[in-house]
Amino acid sequence: MDFISKVENITFLASSQARVVVNERTGTIVAGGDVKISEVAVSHGSIKVEVVNAPEVVQPVPYNPSSALPQAQVFLWRKKP
Repeated sequence: MDFISKVENITFLASSQARVVVNERTGTIVAGGDVKISEVAVSHGSIKVEVVNAPEVVQPVPYNPSSALPQAQVFLWRKKP
């Protein structure tokens, strides 16, 4: 009984992998929260998606170095038939 109570009270952190799932039949794309996208351009038929990372410099607190935060911009184009 002592062993079971110890096992029931164990806490642990599970790591998850960044995952992207693509359904080719429906064209659905699902990305998990850990997915990071670099600069990329993808086109298919009449649709084009472009992701551009433009770093934004953040004003530092006095006596601390400045830092640049990545700011992703997503552009979507669709050609009309």
